[in-house]
Amino acid sequence: MLVSLSSVSGAPGVSTWALTMTVAWPAAGQRVLIEADPSGGVLAVRYGLPVEPGVTSLLSEARLGRESVVDLTAHGRRLNRSVWCVPGPATAHVARPVWAGGAAAVAPLLADDRRLWLADCGRVDPDGPTRPLIDAAIAHIVFSDGSDSSLMNIPSRVDWLSTAARVGVVIVGTARHARGELRRFSGCDALWVVDRWEGLPGVAARATRSSRVRRSRRWRTSATVVADIARWLTTPPSPPPRPLPASHRVTGRG
Repeated sequence: MLVSLSSVSGAPGVSTWALTMTVAWPAAGQRVLIEADPSGGVLAVRYGLPVEPGVTSLLSEARLGRESVVDLTAHGRRLNRSVWCVPGPATAHVARPVWAGGAAAVAPLLADDRRLWLADCGRVDPDGPTRPLIDAAIAHIVFSDGSDSSLMNIPSRVDWLSTAARVGVVIVGTARHARGELRRFSGCDALWVVDRWEGLPGVAARATRSSRVRRSRRWRTSATVVADIARWLTTPPSPPPRPLPASHRVTGRG
């Protein structure tokens, strides 16, 4: 199962929330964070992880047709019993051509995998090299900061992404608009507003190893949002309302 995570503009914390969601995901079973940002990943630098083996080795094997099920022991880093990550190249000049050459081959593998894959795709781009991942995902989570200039980009991204799969929106930081207004404006009922917490990257990393960290109030608040996103993702969407019979429609004749 593949879910894409991306931003509309700026740096609202997609990578931080990608790790937080992977660690805090409430369902049992393995879940994997894969760095699919063509601008370069941050896991290796931020958490002292080696880049290889990782995305480059996985995409190389997928292109050669050697992977029918992704071997995490060959390409991933185990963060705890249930959480894995597949780090990507740290710079754009390496990451972009790697994904341009391998995204189409690896996308169906991740989509068909029984494990949960959360793909940090960086800034959403219809013409970007990770477009095959976005097309194969069962849902998309779009992140934005609360500034009006960023919020203005959300409706067009939701319109595009929702043609293929469900879309949720996460606003990180303070927005001067009520949540109902943001939902109407974005055209997306699945919308969450979360505080910007500068310490979240470190806490998310430590939460893979320490139950004490997971008991902190701020982590539990973040985990509650993740649980709500998980419920949304696993709940079938409501069918559109059935049109009224012709005999019940308003004709405009008084």
